[in-house]
Amino acid sequence: MKMMRILALDVDMMKRLVYAGLDCSDATLEWWHSSAKGLYGLVFKGVKNPGDGELIPAYTLEDIMERLPRSVEGRYQLLVGRADDKWCVQYTLIAYNCVEVKIAKYGITLLGAACQMLLWCIENGYVKTDKNGED
Repeated sequence: MKMMRILALDVDMMKRLVYAGLDCSDATLEWWHSSAKGLYGLVFKGVKNPGDGELIPAYTLEDIMERLPRSVEGRYQLLVGRADDKWCVQYTLIAYNCVEVKIAKYGITLLGAACQMLLWCIENGYVKTDKNGED
């Protein structure tokens, strides 16, 4: 059975990003949570609230890729690819006769691997937040 395409990070992953201090107000989508029915639905940000309930930002893959730095430490470049049956998001130095990987994150989905890299970048100060000082 083919896995259903994942359009956005789930509520738990979004809460991890917010807890890490990331301002997620630029998210393309939102999870709408109906406390009365206990249901979640995905809606475009700015669309009329579908009813009473909580709205939680929801990052798409494009949202995450826009937040990731193009390079870290001025020399490790962001690379995305496949490694066997998993997606890989990494920062790599490629120079004459040298390939050095600073960090690599893997996932079954590209969205998951990119989110793990975004969390790593936040934790290591490469993406500024209100918790690490400059966002």
